[in-house]
Amino acid sequence: MRSAWMIKMTCAYHAAITETKVKKRHVIDACIEWTQIITKYLWEQLQKVAEFYRQFPSQGCSSPLPATPADVETAMKQWEYNEKLAMFMFQDGMLDRHEFLTWVLECFEKVRPGEDELLRLLLPLLLQYSGEFVQSAYLSRRLAYFCTRRLNLLLSDGSLGPGTGGHPAHGMLTQQGNTLPPTPTSQPTGGNQPQTAFTDFYICPQHRPLVFGLSCMLQSIVLCCPSALVWHYSLTDSRNKTGSPLDLLPIAPSSLPMPGGNTAFTQQVRTKLREIEEQVKERGQAVEFRWSFDKCQETTAGFTIGRVLHTLEVLDNHSFEKSDFNNSLDSLYNRIFGSGQSKDGHEMSPDDDAVVTLLCEWAVCCKRSGRHRAMVVAKLLEKRQAEIEAERCGESEVVDEKGSVSSGSLSAATLPIFQDVLLQFLDTQAPTLTEPGNESERVEFSNLVLLFCELIRHDVFSHNIYMCTLISRGDLASDSHLQRPRSPSDETSDESERKEQDAGSSVKMEACCRHLLLDTGLSESMEIDHNSSANFDEMFSPPMHCESKGSPSPEKPAPEQDSKAGCKDKGMDPAFPQLYEQPRHIQYATHFPIPQEESASHECNQRLVVLYGVGKLRDEARHTIKKITKDILKVLNRKSTAETGGEEGQKRKRSKPEAFPTAEDIFSKFQHLSHFDQHQVTSQVSRNVLEQITSFALGMSYHLPLVQHIQFIFDLMEYSLNISGLIDFAIQLLNELSLVEAELLLKSSSLVGTYTTSLCLCIVAVLRRYHSCLILNPEQTAQVFDGLRIVVKSGVNPADCSSAERCILAYLYDLYTSCSHLKNKFGEIFSEFCSKVKNSIYCNIDPSDSNMLWDPVFMMEAIANPSAHNFNHSMVGKILNDSPANRYSFVCNVLMDVCVDHRDPERVNDIGILCAELTAYCRSLSAEWLGILKALCCSSNNGNCGFNDLLCNVDVSDLSFHDSLATFVAILIARQCLLLEDLVRCVAIPSLLNAACSEQDSEPGARLTCRILLHLFKTPQRNPVPQDGVKSDKSSVGIRSSCDRHLLAASQNSIVVGAVFAVLKAVFMLGDAELRGSGLSHPAGLDDISEGRNVSIETASLDVYAKYVLKTICQQEWVGERCLKSLSEDSSALQDPVLVNIQAQRLLQLICYPHRQLDSDDGDNPQRQRIKRILQNMDQWTMRQSSLELQLMIKQSTNNELYSLWRT
Repeated sequence: MRSAWMIKMTCAYHAAITETKVKKRHVIDACIEWTQIITKYLWEQLQKVAEFYRQFPSQGCSSPLPATPADVETAMKQWEYNEKLAMFMFQDGMLDRHEFLTWVLECFEKVRPGEDELLRLLLPLLLQYSGEFVQSAYLSRRLAYFCTRRLNLLLSDGSLGPGTGGHPAHGMLTQQGNTLPPTPTSQPTGGNQPQTAFTDFYICPQHRPLVFGLSCMLQSIVLCCPSALVWHYSLTDSRNKTGSPLDLLPIAPSSLPMPGGNTAFTQQVRTKLREIEEQVKERGQAVEFRWSFDKCQETTAGFTIGRVLHTLEVLDNHSFEKSDFNNSLDSLYNRIFGSGQSKDGHEMSPDDDAVVTLLCEWAVCCKRSGRHRAMVVAKLLEKRQAEIEAERCGESEVVDEKGSVSSGSLSAATLPIFQDVLLQFLDTQAPTLTEPGNESERVEFSNLVLLFCELIRHDVFSHNIYMCTLISRGDLASDSHLQRPRSPSDETSDESERKEQDAGSSVKMEACCRHLLLDTGLSESMEIDHNSSANFDEMFSPPMHCESKGSPSPEKPAPEQDSKAGCKDKGMDPAFPQLYEQPRHIQYATHFPIPQEESASHECNQRLVVLYGVGKLRDEARHTIKKITKDILKVLNRKSTAETGGEEGQKRKRSKPEAFPTAEDIFSKFQHLSHFDQHQVTSQVSRNVLEQITSFALGMSYHLPLVQHIQFIFDLMEYSLNISGLIDFAIQLLNELSLVEAELLLKSSSLVGTYTTSLCLCIVAVLRRYHSCLILNPEQTAQVFDGLRIVVKSGVNPADCSSAERCILAYLYDLYTSCSHLKNKFGEIFSEFCSKVKNSIYCNIDPSDSNMLWDPVFMMEAIANPSAHNFNHSMVGKILNDSPANRYSFVCNVLMDVCVDHRDPERVNDIGILCAELTAYCRSLSAEWLGILKALCCSSNNGNCGFNDLLCNVDVSDLSFHDSLATFVAILIARQCLLLEDLVRCVAIPSLLNAACSEQDSEPGARLTCRILLHLFKTPQRNPVPQDGVKSDKSSVGIRSSCDRHLLAASQNSIVVGAVFAVLKAVFMLGDAELRGSGLSHPAGLDDISEGRNVSIETASLDVYAKYVLKTICQQEWVGERCLKSLSEDSSALQDPVLVNIQAQRLLQLICYPHRQLDSDDGDNPQRQRIKRILQNMDQWTMRQSSLELQLMIKQSTNNELYSLWRT
């Protein structure tokens, strides 16, 4: 202790002297210097002792050593003293731990075979630092190699040199076998050591300490650092041999001797050693098999696991937004099923079952996103089924030369190939409704409904066989005590009356079910469950405003009718608890849609009987469907029609007005239906609309349904998950538009040029929303492209057209560039026009910095009444195009109205649409919009951005107009007036960086920027729908039209991913003032911003608000999917000089796990804890995220850090 104190004081003295010198020298780490000095001196003393021992080689266990010379005695004393000094300095942190331990290990490794006396001298030193060695896997591995070599030498023949002396049996008791032999079944009793190969060494005073010391050290490594003993594979690093240290040891470490005899404690230690030995075996085998990528795949289980993981990787890497030779449904099928077929390609192998199950999980789970998943899975399985059936048919033709077909073949053809696999998925893994408040459960259930809707449409899953299977299981009779599923029209009634109805219908139902079984011939014993219809009142909500300002709106119902409807709605409360208590298969039978075709009428009747019996409940269910369908058709066929002239039209206009249900009333009833019933309603209504359009196109009618009402039908179909029907309906309407336009011209209607383009805009919005679903069918895609091309007439000027035409042209361009088959088919007639569209619509613009003479009254009449169509947009666009001063006054007056004068959501939407129309005819307005937004968001730039007149009249720090302005900007971007990436590049990034750099007066503009980004990056949601008579909140700000919401979502999908990363980095830096583990979690009591302003978050500090905005943006599914796919291809996006390593890691965590709190930096080794967390939480769905996190950490680490991390 005194020596260590003297060393410290001397060092401190020299450091103080160095500080006082004018010319300071480089400071050397004292710990390293002390380590080098003391290890050098110890090595010199050890060499003197070693030379003495080497003069007298071992002559056997009983041969005594000669007298020790004085100089060797001195060296021994110096060795013992300095060894103690080194131990004290090591514990006091005065030595470099790794360097000193490495030196100790090297001393042992340099001891030659046969130098047992020298090894006995060093063993106490090794045991003193045993607790330190096991903290490093690298040093432990080297030490384990040394111990196993020495123990092996003791057991091998001739290990004791010439003349084995008193113990000739030392080299005879070797045990042959595997590295880790089986544990002996019986253990010796008493206080003696187990009978092992080392038994003879226990009585030898020379070798007993060696055997016990080396065994103890090796067993410590097994217990405390088993990673050092795992089988290692190395092709490049010569220092690390392939294999395991235990390969050199003929017996297991648990069989090595222990001091203290065979006590209960030693038995407990040996038991623990055997457990860890098994773990080492398993880990070694995994490494040897390359973690299931080589030898393990030769087994059935390994091959199946490999195919499942490969399938998921293929799905994650596939781009469903484009279709070309290397990225099509066929290429996806070949990657999934092409390499995984069994020897008999026509037979379904067990790993096919696993792949099919994975595809179903991928289509349903919340870990992945996109409505296209259900259609992708259905088409893949349809293709796989057709391939297997074709192979089977070919084989049967070869076997049966006469061409006869056996009854077995007929049975196989009737049952879809994957029916049993899909039924097992429904039995065991498919989601069910159990908790009314569980949103993820609702989403997964709706995904399941959509998946099986598509599987049934593609004949991959038979609904008829499914229902008969449920009946044949007999559960309908055994579970008759459960409450019968409620029909959609059930009102509150007396409980005894309901019991009578249930009892009366149960007998009829059982008889009918028995009849159904006889019809289908299925009688195998299977299991059934029951459930009533599960409603989704809180899921999606289409807009409730079908009527426009320029068209008559449906009249409101009378108060008596309103109260009656409210009373009825209470009986249809979707939150009814017993709905969630029904068994899974009744939930599925209630909601799974059936194609509305004549051939499916038997299945529809069968479903009604199974769910409602044959009594009053079934009649009520039918009546409800008819009533809602009748209400919708009443609106479409009578009041909500566009008259185009003619005697019939005049008669309709003179007819006495009737009371019609509003869109809100219709939807409040519609949302209580099951998905099956919703499909039935929307199918009937869409057929009626199509008949009206077709009748008008053929000149047989003067009436056209209003565009707003067709849009409402679109919304109902989307809400009901009738996606395929929605796409088919949209394409059928598109094919009729050219005929409708011709008929309007023939009748000289005022709707010429407006009706068809407005309806086509709604169609384009729907097709953009489900673009990934559309391009799965090349024929439909070509049909859409040709129909849109005819509507806009390729001769239209992209720089001088209406807003609707501009959006149609933009989608034409996107379709053409994303589908290679369209280029092949329409390249000659569209390629030149495609470049014009690109140069006009998709060209980047720079913001204007205008400061013209402001005319406060310019265009104010139009701005005050934006929905009035009493002026020519083209003419006004020309006026604006010819005068920069007029453009300046117009944008200032518009923003003044939005920010100061009026903030009514309806007017904000109307103003946005008006400005979109004028911008389509005056492209120069785009630069003005971009410039005035930059002026507001970067208002701290002292007027350098222009538009001083607006800045003098608008207080940017006023939070009340931020939502209105954000909605206005969102409509401009949705209507292709601005590119989202231009707004990010020219407005958002400069504003956020100014605030992040603490520029003076930059906070109001940055807060406004965050608000705008929040609106632009959030997935557009439908407006709140009135529930059970509660009217919607008219003051909530947002895009009212679902058409514009779909167009905004399309703009989000088309933004370059670099702009997304730029936004995330900038907002992250803005909120990184005090970023900690829970700093990015939702503040308590905060509501979703889209549902209305929340004062607590709006008035929070800028860094807290920025964290909230960042987390909300990262929680958007499209943001996460785009970022993860981009990072999987190139992980350098987060290696930015503006972000330090820990910031990049946290930002990646937010992208990968947006709903989870960030990792805490508490603890001794946060890097190691983070790696441990990654590996512990990894499963098949998070492998991509885990891989990205580890890759980023590796790229950020230096070689020394990696080496240090690997050693531990």
